[in-house]
Amino acid sequence: MKEADIMKALVGLLVSEHDELVEITLSLVLNLSFDAELRTRMVEVGMLPQLVKLLDNKRIPDELVLKLLCVHACTAPNVGAAGPPMPSFS
Repeated sequence: MKEADIMKALVGLLVSEHDELVEITLSLVLNLSFDAELRTRMVEVGMLPQLVKLLDNKRIPDELVLKLLCVHACTAPNVGAAGPPMPSFS
C-alpha cells in the first residue's frame, strides 16, 4: 500500500458524488491511519482539508470523519508540547 501511494489515490475518492464510495473510502483510510507513515502521507496529499469539508456533507456520517480527525490529532507530533495544560476530567 505504501509503495502504491495509496493515500494519494484515496484522497481523490473523497470528493466522489457517490456517498457509499466515500464512506467505504473513509473506513479504509481509518484502518490505514494507524500506520505512522501513512498518517504522514495523509497530510502530505492534502487529505485533512478534504476530511474537514466532508463534515459539511450531511449525507456522510460525521462519526467516520471525526474518528479519522481524532486519530490524526491524537498521534500528531508535538501533541501537548505547547499551549495551556489540558484540563483534568477526573
